[in-house]
This record gives sequence, structure tokens and C-alpha cells, in this order.
Amino acid sequence: MKINDLARALIVAAVLFVSRFLPHPWNFSPVLSLFLFSGFLFSKKPGFWLIPFASLFLSDIILGMHRSMIFIYIVYFAIFMSGRLLTKEKSRLACVPFMALSSSVLFFIFSNLGVWLLTPLYEMNLSGFLLCFEMAIPFFKHSLLGDLVYSVTIFGVYFAVQNRLKRPSFLSAP
Repeated sequence: MKINDLARALIVAAVLFVSRFLPHPWNFSPVLSLFLFSGFLFSKKPGFWLIPFASLFLSDIILGMHRSMIFIYIVYFAIFMSGRLLTKEKSRLACVPFMALSSSVLFFIFSNLGVWLLTPLYEMNLSGFLLCFEMAIPFFKHSLLGDLVYSVTIFGVYFAVQNRLKRPSFLSAP
């Protein structure tokens, strides 16, 4: 059975949406990994980037918005675009852990920059900037681990299924 691209996009969007409401440790979620995977999966599909963003936006409406949301959406778009780099045939699975970890770092930097710039929580000086990032370190550990685990799992399952579908089954007719 072949699933078309729109169905795949809607499945990814549904998983993204539902995952935001499931209990999980702080910042240990598949959201970043799903954006990376969506960039890979829909690299040649113009407009498909809107589908995971619509899912994210709808869940944010329910969960609540905050002042630094623009930074979150910009970094997710960058991660989506970086997922397109994984479409190169050569060693793409080997690159997934690196892409997941580098995406985590990018998210950490952008999201905390947004918190520092747009919320009144920290002073607008070097001391406040450093304190903002220092206070985020405990969350970063979970992000790194979650992004690595989910990315390797999502991409690994996808590639395993793709390889399995390419091999003829002993049950198939000659």
C-alpha cells in the first residue's frame, strides 16, 4: 500500500499535535525531530512546510502563546529547512544524530535569545543574558536527549520500512 504525500504530512501533523499534549519530561518531546523529519520527507513539495506549522500553531493556541513565539517559529523553520539536507543519498542516516544535536543547539540559542530579548525576566545586559542561558541549561539536557532519541527513532523506522518495502516478500507472487 502506498501512502501519498498529503497523507504522510497529515500523519506527521497529527503526531506533532497529539505529542504536545501527552505527559513527558520537560523538553523531552518529538516536536523538533518531527520538523527535521518533515523537512526531509517533503523537501520537494512546495507548501508542505505549512502543514507541521499549522499543527504547531493550533496546539500553541490551546496551550498558550508567549512573547518569544516568533523565535520558536523561526528556529523550527530553520530546522525544517535543514532536514532537506538529509535528502542526499550518501550517508543520510549517519547524519541524523549530528543534525538532531545541531538542531537542539540552534533551538537552545534562538529560544533563549527570544526569552532574553522579549520578556522582562532578565536584565538587558551581559549579566542578564548569561543568567538567561544558565537558567535554561537543565532544560537543555532533556532537549538534547529527546531530540536525539526521537530523531534516530523516527528516521530509523522510516528507513527500515522503506528498505523492507523495496525487498520482495516470500509471499509475493513470482
